[in-house]
Amino acid sequence: MSHFRPYGMALWGLGGLFRGKNE
Repeated sequence: MSHFRPYGMALWGLGGLFRGKNE
């Protein structure tokens, strides 16, 4: 867990936002 990819985190955050909007 030492290598954190900002790209992956951005995608994860966007997915959460989209899910929240759908709900």
